[in-house]
Amino acid sequence: MKKTLIRLAVTLFIIADLCVLLYPTVSKYVNSKNQSRVVAQYFDDVTGKGFKPVLVYSTSVNFTATVNPPEGKSTRYTIRIKPVSTKEARVAQVYLDVDMADGTIEKRSIVAAIRDQNNPSGKTQAHQHQHQH
Repeated sequence: MKKTLIRLAVTLFIIADLCVLLYPTVSKYVNSKNQSRVVAQYFDDVTGKGFKPVLVYSTSVNFTATVNPPEGKSTRYTIRIKPVSTKEARVAQVYLDVDMADGTIEKRSIVAAIRDQNNPSGKTQAHQHQHQH
């Protein structure tokens, strides 16, 4: 019984050590895969009137969206749209609340879509069927 407990403890310790050692490699791999799916849109106040996005969000659970302020002297806000799941093709509206520099907020929208991994051409079965004849 004591030998079994010692073997179990050693096995769990080795597994825990492997998890700690492999975490950076696995994390880097997962992040690189996710980074390729993040889409960046940009919001520029080309009028110079001080328009700026104050909130960005999606009404779909399939997308997350964030807005990052400009860096340095730039007036360009970066809007990052990331799909949560890419198993099926999805389309959703991503909304952007824009401060119009006079205290009013206007809502703008961006159409976000992800391609079905099982159908990289984006063609529907009916569309493919029509081209076969």
